[in-house]
Amino acid sequence: METPAHPFGRAVKRLFCVCLITLVLVACASGTQPGGHTRGNVEDFSAQETASDAVASTRPVDNPQRPLSQEEAATAALKVNALVTATDSTQRDAALQALVALGPRYLKFLRSVQDDDIALDMLWVLRRIEREADLAANGGNAPLPAVPGKIERNAAEDRKPPPEYGDLPTDFDREQVERFLGARLAQARRMLDAGEIGGAVNIANAALMLLPDTRYKPEFDALMIKARNESQAELLIAGTLQLSPDQLQYATRLKASKFSQLLTVKCYLKNVSAAEIRLKLFDGQGRESLLQLGVKYEQLDYSGTSMTQSSTVSVPIASGDEVLLMPNETHGIEVPLDALTTLDADAPRRWALGRVTIDAALRVFSATDRAGKAIVLRPIRFPEQSILLFPATFDVAGAAQNPINVTRKLLKDNLSQDAFMAAQLVKSTQLRPMADMLLGDDFETEPLANQRARLRAMTLLFSAGATWDIGKWRRWWQQNRSRY
Repeated sequence: METPAHPFGRAVKRLFCVCLITLVLVACASGTQPGGHTRGNVEDFSAQETASDAVASTRPVDNPQRPLSQEEAATAALKVNALVTATDSTQRDAALQALVALGPRYLKFLRSVQDDDIALDMLWVLRRIEREADLAANGGNAPLPAVPGKIERNAAEDRKPPPEYGDLPTDFDREQVERFLGARLAQARRMLDAGEIGGAVNIANAALMLLPDTRYKPEFDALMIKARNESQAELLIAGTLQLSPDQLQYATRLKASKFSQLLTVKCYLKNVSAAEIRLKLFDGQGRESLLQLGVKYEQLDYSGTSMTQSSTVSVPIASGDEVLLMPNETHGIEVPLDALTTLDADAPRRWALGRVTIDAALRVFSATDRAGKAIVLRPIRFPEQSILLFPATFDVAGAAQNPINVTRKLLKDNLSQDAFMAAQLVKSTQLRPMADMLLGDDFETEPLANQRARLRAMTLLFSAGATWDIGKWRRWWQQNRSRY
Protein backbone atom coordinates (compact mmCIF):
# COMPACT_ATOMS: atom_id res chain seq x y z
CA MET A 1 0.00 0.00 0.00
CA GLU A 2 1.16 3.52 -0.64
CA THR A 3 1.55 6.01 2.17
CA PRO A 4 -1.17 8.67 2.32
CA ALA A 5 -0.65 11.77 0.30
CA HIS A 6 0.70 14.80 2.12
CA PRO A 7 -2.08 17.22 3.20
CA PHE A 8 -0.63 19.93 0.96
CA GLY A 9 -0.68 17.48 -1.95
CA ARG A 10 -4.36 16.70 -1.29
CA ALA A 11 -5.16 20.40 -1.21
CA VAL A 12 -3.45 20.88 -4.58
CA LYS A 13 -5.44 17.96 -6.02
CA ARG A 14 -8.69 19.44 -4.73
CA LEU A 15 -7.83 22.83 -6.24
CA PHE A 16 -6.96 21.14 -9.53
CA CYS A 17 -10.30 19.29 -9.46
CA VAL A 18 -12.26 22.52 -8.93
CA CYS A 19 -10.32 24.27 -11.72
CA LEU A 20 -10.96 21.33 -14.06
CA ILE A 21 -14.70 21.43 -13.35
CA THR A 22 -14.77 25.20 -13.98
CA LEU A 23 -12.96 24.81 -17.31
CA VAL A 24 -15.38 22.08 -18.42
CA LEU A 25 -18.39 24.22 -17.53
CA VAL A 26 -16.93 27.19 -19.41
CA ALA A 27 -16.31 24.96 -22.41
CA CYS A 28 -19.93 23.80 -22.31
CA ALA A 29 -21.20 27.36 -22.11
CA SER A 30 -19.05 28.51 -25.01
CA GLY A 31 -20.44 25.74 -27.21
CA THR A 32 -24.11 26.65 -26.65
CA GLN A 33 -26.05 29.24 -28.65
CA PRO A 34 -28.79 31.48 -27.23
CA GLY A 35 -32.08 29.65 -27.14
CA GLY A 36 -30.56 26.40 -25.87
CA HIS A 37 -29.46 24.93 -29.27
CA THR A 38 -26.06 23.34 -29.63
CA ARG A 39 -23.98 24.14 -32.70
CA GLY A 40 -23.50 21.29 -35.14
CA ASN A 41 -25.85 18.98 -33.23
CA VAL A 42 -28.80 17.12 -34.77
CA GLU A 43 -30.98 18.50 -32.00
CA ASP A 44 -31.16 21.75 -34.08
CA PHE A 45 -33.41 19.88 -36.52
CA SER A 46 -35.56 18.05 -33.95
CA ALA A 47 -39.26 18.88 -33.77
CA GLN A 48 -40.53 20.15 -30.44
CA GLU A 49 -43.66 17.97 -30.63
CA THR A 50 -44.22 14.28 -31.44
CA ALA A 51 -46.58 13.24 -34.23
CA SER A 52 -49.71 11.41 -33.09
CA ASP A 53 -49.02 8.46 -35.41
CA ALA A 54 -45.35 8.09 -34.45
CA VAL A 55 -44.13 4.61 -33.46
CA ALA A 56 -41.87 4.27 -30.44
CA SER A 57 -38.34 3.22 -31.35
CA THR A 58 -37.10 -0.16 -30.17
CA ARG A 59 -33.47 1.04 -30.16
CA PRO A 60 -31.94 1.17 -26.67
CA VAL A 61 -32.31 4.57 -25.11
CA ASP A 62 -28.64 4.88 -24.14
CA ASN A 63 -25.64 3.53 -26.05
CA PRO A 64 -22.84 2.64 -23.59
CA GLN A 65 -20.26 3.27 -26.33
CA ARG A 66 -21.42 6.82 -27.08
CA PRO A 67 -18.81 9.27 -25.74
CA LEU A 68 -19.78 11.86 -23.15
CA SER A 69 -20.56 15.37 -24.23
CA GLN A 70 -18.84 18.28 -22.54
CA GLU A 71 -21.97 19.02 -20.53
CA GLU A 72 -22.26 15.40 -19.35
CA ALA A 73 -18.61 15.32 -18.33
CA ALA A 74 -19.07 18.55 -16.38
CA THR A 75 -22.10 17.11 -14.58
CA ALA A 76 -20.16 13.96 -13.66
CA ALA A 77 -17.25 16.05 -12.39
CA LEU A 78 -19.61 17.99 -10.14
CA LYS A 79 -20.97 14.73 -8.70
CA VAL A 80 -17.45 13.48 -8.02
CA ASN A 81 -16.67 16.76 -6.29
CA ALA A 82 -19.80 16.31 -4.16
CA LEU A 83 -18.33 13.01 -2.91
CA VAL A 84 -14.95 14.64 -2.23
CA THR A 85 -16.51 17.46 -0.20
CA ALA A 86 -19.10 15.34 1.67
CA THR A 87 -18.91 16.10 5.39
CA ASP A 88 -21.18 13.39 6.82
CA SER A 89 -22.43 9.91 5.98
CA THR A 90 -25.76 11.18 4.58
CA GLN A 91 -24.07 13.42 2.01
CA ARG A 92 -21.57 10.69 1.20
CA ASP A 93 -24.28 8.05 0.58
CA ALA A 94 -26.24 10.47 -1.61
CA ALA A 95 -23.12 11.25 -3.64
CA LEU A 96 -22.37 7.54 -4.08
CA GLN A 97 -25.89 6.78 -5.29
CA ALA A 98 -25.74 9.72 -7.71
CA LEU A 99 -22.52 8.39 -9.21
CA VAL A 100 -23.92 4.86 -9.56
CA ALA A 101 -26.99 6.28 -11.32
CA LEU A 102 -24.77 7.72 -14.08
CA GLY A 103 -24.53 4.26 -15.65
CA PRO A 104 -22.04 2.41 -17.87
CA ARG A 105 -21.38 5.33 -20.26
CA TYR A 106 -19.54 7.12 -17.46
CA LEU A 107 -17.21 4.24 -16.53
CA LYS A 108 -14.25 5.58 -18.53
CA PHE A 109 -14.63 9.01 -16.96
CA LEU A 110 -14.97 7.63 -13.42
CA ARG A 111 -11.91 5.40 -13.85
CA SER A 112 -9.87 8.51 -14.67
CA VAL A 113 -10.58 10.07 -11.24
CA GLN A 114 -7.39 10.07 -9.14
CA ASP A 115 -7.91 11.01 -5.51
CA ASP A 116 -6.52 8.94 -2.63
CA ASP A 117 -9.23 10.17 -0.24
CA ILE A 118 -12.08 8.62 -2.28
CA ALA A 119 -10.19 5.75 -3.96
CA LEU A 120 -12.15 3.03 -2.13
CA ASP A 121 -15.48 4.76 -2.74
CA MET A 122 -14.75 5.08 -6.46
CA LEU A 123 -13.77 1.41 -6.64
CA TRP A 124 -17.14 0.49 -5.12
CA VAL A 125 -19.00 2.79 -7.55
CA LEU A 126 -17.26 1.24 -10.57
CA ARG A 127 -17.99 -2.31 -9.47
CA ARG A 128 -21.62 -1.46 -8.66
CA ILE A 129 -22.18 0.06 -12.11
CA GLU A 130 -20.55 -2.94 -13.80
CA ARG A 131 -22.64 -5.40 -11.76
CA GLU A 132 -25.93 -3.64 -12.47
CA ALA A 133 -25.08 -3.43 -16.18
CA ASP A 134 -24.42 -7.20 -16.24
CA LEU A 135 -27.71 -7.92 -14.47
CA ALA A 136 -29.65 -5.75 -16.92
CA ALA A 137 -28.01 -7.48 -19.88
CA ASN A 138 -28.91 -10.92 -18.48
CA GLY A 139 -32.61 -10.43 -18.06
CA GLY A 140 -33.64 -7.49 -16.01
CA ASN A 141 -33.28 -5.66 -12.78
CA ALA A 142 -32.58 -8.60 -10.47
CA PRO A 143 -31.56 -7.54 -6.99
CA LEU A 144 -27.92 -7.71 -6.00
CA PRO A 145 -26.98 -10.66 -3.78
CA ALA A 146 -27.21 -9.89 -0.09
CA VAL A 147 -24.05 -9.18 1.81
CA PRO A 148 -23.21 -11.89 4.38
CA GLY A 149 -23.89 -10.61 7.87
CA LYS A 150 -25.80 -7.56 6.64
CA ILE A 151 -27.69 -5.77 9.41
CA GLU A 152 -31.22 -4.85 8.39
CA ARG A 153 -32.69 -1.49 9.38
CA ASN A 154 -34.43 -1.57 12.74
CA ALA A 155 -37.27 0.93 12.75
CA ALA A 156 -37.52 0.87 16.54
CA GLU A 157 -33.87 1.76 17.01
CA ASP A 158 -33.79 3.91 13.85
CA ARG A 159 -30.32 2.67 12.99
CA LYS A 160 -28.95 3.05 9.50
CA PRO A 161 -27.70 -0.21 7.95
CA PRO A 162 -24.14 -0.35 6.60
CA PRO A 163 -23.65 0.28 2.88
CA GLU A 164 -24.15 -2.69 0.56
CA TYR A 165 -21.10 -4.14 -1.15
CA GLY A 166 -22.64 -6.56 -3.60
CA ASP A 167 -19.34 -7.63 -5.13
CA LEU A 168 -18.17 -9.47 -1.98
CA PRO A 169 -17.94 -13.28 -2.21
CA THR A 170 -20.20 -15.35 0.00
CA ASP A 171 -17.90 -18.35 0.56
CA PHE A 172 -15.76 -17.02 3.41
CA ASP A 173 -15.96 -17.18 7.18
CA ARG A 174 -16.85 -13.60 8.12
CA GLU A 175 -16.20 -14.10 11.83
CA GLN A 176 -12.66 -15.33 11.14
CA VAL A 177 -12.00 -12.30 8.92
CA GLU A 178 -13.42 -9.96 11.54
CA ARG A 179 -11.12 -11.42 14.19
CA PHE A 180 -8.18 -10.95 11.85
CA LEU A 181 -9.15 -7.32 11.24
CA GLY A 182 -9.53 -6.77 14.99
CA ALA A 183 -5.93 -7.90 15.46
CA ARG A 184 -4.81 -5.59 12.63
CA LEU A 185 -6.67 -2.70 14.27
CA ALA A 186 -4.76 -3.29 17.51
CA GLN A 187 -1.50 -3.42 15.54
CA ALA A 188 -2.32 -0.15 13.75
CA ARG A 189 -3.07 1.53 17.07
CA ARG A 190 0.28 0.38 18.48
CA MET A 191 2.06 1.75 15.42
CA LEU A 192 0.26 5.07 15.73
CA ASP A 193 1.18 5.26 19.42
CA ALA A 194 4.80 4.66 18.39
CA GLY A 195 4.66 7.49 15.86
CA GLU A 196 4.68 5.22 12.78
CA ILE A 197 1.89 7.16 11.10
CA GLY A 198 2.40 5.85 7.58
CA GLY A 199 2.44 2.21 8.67
CA ALA A 200 -0.74 2.61 10.72
CA VAL A 201 -2.61 4.20 7.81
CA ASN A 202 -1.41 1.49 5.42
CA ILE A 203 -2.82 -1.21 7.71
CA ALA A 204 -6.15 0.63 7.97
CA ASN A 205 -6.43 1.06 4.20
CA ALA A 206 -5.56 -2.59 3.58
CA ALA A 207 -8.16 -3.75 6.11
CA LEU A 208 -10.94 -1.67 4.55
CA MET A 209 -9.97 -2.89 1.09
CA LEU A 210 -10.22 -6.49 2.31
CA LEU A 211 -13.64 -6.07 3.94
CA PRO A 212 -15.17 -2.62 3.34
CA ASP A 213 -18.23 -3.23 5.56
CA THR A 214 -16.30 -4.62 8.53
CA ARG A 215 -17.74 -3.87 11.95
CA TYR A 216 -14.42 -2.17 12.75
CA LYS A 217 -14.86 0.43 10.00
CA PRO A 218 -15.68 3.30 12.43
CA GLU A 219 -12.54 2.50 14.44
CA PHE A 220 -10.38 2.38 11.31
CA ASP A 221 -11.86 5.67 10.09
CA ALA A 222 -11.20 7.32 13.46
CA LEU A 223 -7.63 6.01 13.43
CA MET A 224 -6.98 7.53 9.99
CA ILE A 225 -8.38 10.89 11.09
CA LYS A 226 -6.15 10.83 14.16
CA ALA A 227 -3.15 9.89 12.01
CA ARG A 228 -3.90 12.76 9.62
CA ASN A 229 -4.05 15.24 12.51
CA GLU A 230 -0.78 14.00 13.99
CA SER A 231 1.02 14.11 10.64
CA GLN A 232 0.15 17.80 10.43
CA ALA A 233 1.43 18.57 13.95
CA GLU A 234 4.63 20.59 14.18
CA LEU A 235 7.76 18.98 15.62
CA LEU A 236 8.27 20.69 18.98
CA ILE A 237 10.00 17.99 21.06
CA ALA A 238 12.89 15.91 19.70
CA GLY A 239 14.16 12.70 21.24
CA THR A 240 17.51 10.93 21.61
CA LEU A 241 18.23 7.48 23.02
CA GLN A 242 21.18 6.04 24.94
CA LEU A 243 21.81 2.47 26.11
CA SER A 244 23.95 1.65 29.13
CA PRO A 245 26.31 -0.19 29.74
CA ASP A 246 28.37 -0.46 26.53
CA GLN A 247 28.15 -4.29 26.46
CA LEU A 248 25.79 -6.78 28.06
CA GLN A 249 26.38 -10.30 29.33
CA TYR A 250 24.08 -13.00 30.61
CA ALA A 251 24.42 -13.76 34.32
CA THR A 252 24.37 -17.57 33.80
CA ARG A 253 24.09 -20.10 30.99
CA LEU A 254 20.76 -21.35 32.28
CA LYS A 255 17.47 -21.03 30.48
CA ALA A 256 15.71 -17.66 30.97
CA SER A 257 18.80 -16.16 32.59
CA LYS A 258 18.77 -12.45 33.27
CA PHE A 259 21.52 -9.95 32.44
CA SER A 260 24.52 -9.63 34.73
CA GLN A 261 23.75 -5.88 34.75
CA LEU A 262 20.52 -4.01 34.14
CA LEU A 263 20.14 -2.61 30.64
CA THR A 264 19.16 1.02 31.11
CA VAL A 265 17.28 2.70 28.28
CA LYS A 266 17.71 6.46 28.64
CA CYS A 267 15.30 8.62 26.64
CA TYR A 268 16.02 12.35 26.41
CA LEU A 269 13.38 14.93 25.46
CA LYS A 270 14.62 18.22 24.00
CA ASN A 271 12.52 21.32 23.40
CA VAL A 272 13.40 22.34 19.83
CA SER A 273 10.79 25.13 19.65
CA ALA A 274 11.27 28.80 20.41
CA ALA A 275 8.90 28.85 23.41
CA GLU A 276 8.56 27.04 26.72
CA ILE A 277 6.52 23.84 26.82
CA ARG A 278 4.99 22.24 29.89
CA LEU A 279 4.65 18.45 29.68
CA LYS A 280 2.34 16.46 31.93
CA LEU A 281 3.68 12.91 32.01
CA PHE A 282 1.36 11.52 34.71
CA ASP A 283 -2.04 12.64 35.92
CA GLY A 284 -3.32 9.64 37.86
CA GLN A 285 -4.24 6.04 37.11
CA GLY A 286 -5.17 5.59 33.45
CA ARG A 287 -3.94 9.11 32.61
CA GLU A 288 -0.24 8.48 32.08
CA SER A 289 2.19 8.93 29.22
CA LEU A 290 3.10 5.78 27.31
CA LEU A 291 6.62 4.78 26.28
CA GLN A 292 6.79 2.08 23.62
CA LEU A 293 10.04 0.17 23.16
CA GLY A 294 10.61 -1.76 19.95
CA VAL A 295 13.12 -4.49 20.83
CA LYS A 296 14.87 -6.60 18.18
CA TYR A 297 17.18 -9.45 19.18
CA GLU A 298 19.62 -11.01 16.69
CA GLN A 299 21.66 -14.12 17.47
CA LEU A 300 24.84 -14.37 15.38
CA ASP A 301 27.67 -16.85 14.89
CA TYR A 302 30.86 -17.02 12.81
CA SER A 303 29.33 -19.23 10.10
CA GLY A 304 26.83 -16.56 9.08
CA THR A 305 23.79 -18.17 10.73
CA SER A 306 21.50 -15.62 12.33
CA MET A 307 18.15 -15.65 14.07
CA THR A 308 16.05 -12.53 14.58
CA GLN A 309 13.10 -11.96 16.90
CA SER A 310 11.29 -8.75 17.77
CA SER A 311 8.70 -7.51 20.23
CA THR A 312 7.06 -4.31 21.45
CA VAL A 313 7.07 -3.41 25.12
CA SER A 314 4.67 -0.73 26.42
CA VAL A 315 5.84 1.05 29.57
CA PRO A 316 3.38 3.48 31.25
CA ILE A 317 5.05 6.49 32.86
CA ALA A 318 3.43 6.19 36.27
CA SER A 319 5.39 8.82 38.18
CA GLY A 320 6.26 12.49 38.01
CA ASP A 321 3.95 15.44 37.71
CA GLU A 322 4.91 18.11 35.19
CA VAL A 323 8.08 18.96 33.30
CA LEU A 324 8.76 22.52 32.20
CA LEU A 325 11.12 22.66 29.22
CA MET A 326 12.55 25.98 28.14
CA PRO A 327 13.91 26.25 24.55
CA ASN A 328 16.86 23.83 24.07
CA GLU A 329 16.36 22.29 27.52
CA THR A 330 16.43 18.50 27.94
CA HIS A 331 14.61 16.08 30.24
CA GLY A 332 15.58 12.41 30.67
CA ILE A 333 13.48 9.30 31.30
CA GLU A 334 15.14 6.00 32.32
CA VAL A 335 13.65 2.53 31.80
CA PRO A 336 15.54 -0.52 33.17
CA LEU A 337 15.39 -3.92 31.47
CA ASP A 338 16.75 -7.01 33.20
CA ALA A 339 16.14 -9.74 30.58
CA LEU A 340 14.81 -10.66 27.16
CA THR A 341 13.14 -13.90 28.18
CA THR A 342 9.95 -13.01 26.31
CA LEU A 343 11.91 -13.08 23.03
CA ASP A 344 14.05 -16.20 23.46
CA ALA A 345 14.33 -17.94 26.81
CA ASP A 346 16.91 -20.40 25.42
CA ALA A 347 19.31 -17.72 24.18
CA PRO A 348 21.51 -17.72 27.34
CA ARG A 349 22.31 -21.42 26.78
CA ARG A 350 23.77 -20.87 23.31
CA TRP A 351 27.40 -19.92 22.65
CA ALA A 352 26.48 -17.11 20.31
CA LEU A 353 26.78 -13.35 20.05
CA GLY A 354 23.59 -11.36 20.56
CA ARG A 355 22.80 -7.91 19.26
CA VAL A 356 19.95 -6.00 20.89
CA THR A 357 18.49 -3.08 18.91
CA ILE A 358 16.02 -0.76 20.62
CA ASP A 359 13.96 2.12 19.31
CA ALA A 360 11.42 4.03 21.33
CA ALA A 361 8.47 6.39 21.03
CA LEU A 362 6.82 8.43 23.76
CA ARG A 363 3.22 9.61 23.64
CA VAL A 364 2.96 12.43 26.16
CA PHE A 365 -0.32 12.59 28.08
CA SER A 366 -0.70 16.36 27.59
CA ALA A 367 1.29 19.48 26.77
CA THR A 368 0.58 23.20 27.18
CA ASP A 369 2.28 26.46 26.29
CA ARG A 370 3.14 29.42 28.55
CA ALA A 371 -0.51 30.61 28.55
CA GLY A 372 -1.84 27.16 29.46
CA LYS A 373 -3.23 26.50 25.97
CA ALA A 374 -3.14 22.84 24.90
CA ILE A 375 -0.51 21.84 22.34
CA VAL A 376 -0.86 18.92 19.94
CA LEU A 377 2.38 16.93 20.04
CA ARG A 378 3.50 14.22 17.69
CA PRO A 379 4.59 10.98 19.36
CA ILE A 380 8.24 11.63 20.18
CA ARG A 381 10.46 9.20 18.24
CA PHE A 382 13.87 8.11 19.48
CA PRO A 383 16.40 6.82 16.92
CA GLU A 384 17.33 3.17 17.41
CA GLN A 385 20.51 2.13 19.22
CA SER A 386 22.22 -1.27 19.45
CA ILE A 387 24.20 -3.10 22.14
CA LEU A 388 26.10 -6.43 22.06
CA LEU A 389 25.07 -9.31 24.34
CA PHE A 390 27.68 -11.99 25.19
CA PRO A 391 27.39 -15.47 26.73
CA ALA A 392 27.80 -15.72 30.49
CA THR A 393 31.28 -17.29 30.67
CA PHE A 394 32.91 -15.30 27.87
CA ASP A 395 35.75 -13.06 29.12
CA VAL A 396 34.28 -9.75 27.98
CA ALA A 397 36.49 -7.59 30.21
CA GLY A 398 39.72 -9.27 29.07
CA ALA A 399 38.81 -9.13 25.38
CA ALA A 400 37.76 -5.46 25.64
CA GLN A 401 41.19 -4.46 27.02
CA ASN A 402 43.08 -5.63 23.92
CA PRO A 403 40.65 -7.03 21.34
CA ILE A 404 43.23 -7.32 18.52
CA ASN A 405 45.69 -9.50 20.44
CA VAL A 406 42.91 -11.56 22.02
CA THR A 407 41.31 -12.19 18.61
CA ARG A 408 44.69 -13.22 17.15
CA LYS A 409 45.30 -15.67 20.01
CA LEU A 410 41.82 -17.19 19.74
CA LEU A 411 42.32 -17.75 16.01
CA LYS A 412 45.64 -19.44 16.75
CA ASP A 413 43.83 -21.76 19.17
CA ASN A 414 41.16 -22.45 16.50
CA LEU A 415 38.40 -21.00 18.67
CA SER A 416 36.58 -19.49 15.71
CA GLN A 417 33.37 -18.42 17.47
CA ASP A 418 35.29 -16.84 20.35
CA ALA A 419 37.52 -14.94 17.92
CA PHE A 420 34.48 -13.72 16.01
CA MET A 421 32.93 -12.39 19.25
CA ALA A 422 36.16 -10.82 20.55
CA ALA A 423 36.65 -8.89 17.30
CA GLN A 424 33.38 -7.03 17.91
CA LEU A 425 34.80 -5.41 21.07
CA VAL A 426 37.22 -3.28 19.07
CA LYS A 427 37.03 0.48 19.58
CA SER A 428 36.53 2.88 16.66
CA THR A 429 40.20 3.96 16.84
CA GLN A 430 41.29 0.32 16.43
CA LEU A 431 39.27 -0.55 13.32
CA ARG A 432 42.20 -0.10 10.90
CA PRO A 433 44.68 -2.44 12.68
CA MET A 434 41.90 -4.98 13.35
CA ALA A 435 40.94 -5.12 9.65
CA ASP A 436 44.63 -5.36 8.66
CA MET A 437 44.94 -8.42 10.90
CA LEU A 438 41.71 -10.09 9.75
CA LEU A 439 42.60 -9.67 6.04
CA GLY A 440 46.32 -10.45 6.53
CA ASP A 441 48.52 -12.62 4.33
CA ASP A 442 48.06 -15.64 6.61
CA PHE A 443 44.36 -15.85 5.70
CA GLU A 444 44.85 -18.58 3.06
CA THR A 445 46.71 -20.86 5.51
CA GLU A 446 43.93 -20.74 8.11
CA PRO A 447 41.36 -23.53 8.64
CA LEU A 448 38.05 -22.96 6.88
CA ALA A 449 36.25 -22.16 10.16
CA ASN A 450 38.76 -19.41 10.99
CA GLN A 451 38.43 -17.97 7.47
CA ARG A 452 34.68 -17.77 7.91
CA ALA A 453 35.10 -16.17 11.34
CA ARG A 454 37.41 -13.49 9.88
CA LEU A 455 35.10 -12.56 7.03
CA ARG A 456 32.03 -12.62 9.27
CA ALA A 457 33.76 -10.33 11.76
CA MET A 458 34.54 -7.89 8.93
CA THR A 459 30.90 -7.91 7.83
CA LEU A 460 29.63 -6.96 11.29
CA LEU A 461 32.35 -4.36 11.91
CA PHE A 462 31.82 -2.49 8.63
CA SER A 463 28.18 -3.39 7.79
CA ALA A 464 29.18 -4.54 4.30
CA GLY A 465 30.18 -7.57 2.25
CA ALA A 466 27.91 -10.31 3.58
CA THR A 467 28.71 -12.45 0.51
CA TRP A 468 32.22 -11.20 -0.34
CA ASP A 469 35.23 -13.49 -0.58
CA ILE A 470 38.72 -12.53 0.62
CA GLY A 471 39.69 -11.07 -2.76
CA LYS A 472 36.79 -8.64 -2.85
CA TRP A 473 37.30 -7.71 0.78
CA ARG A 474 40.95 -6.87 0.16
CA ARG A 475 40.09 -4.72 -2.86
CA TRP A 476 37.44 -2.90 -0.83
CA TRP A 477 39.82 -2.37 2.09
CA GLN A 478 42.52 -0.99 -0.20
CA GLN A 479 40.05 1.66 -1.41
CA ASN A 480 38.57 2.49 2.02
CA ARG A 481 41.43 1.95 4.49
CA SER A 482 42.22 5.67 4.71
CA ARG A 483 38.70 6.41 5.99
CA TYR A 484 39.34 4.59 9.29
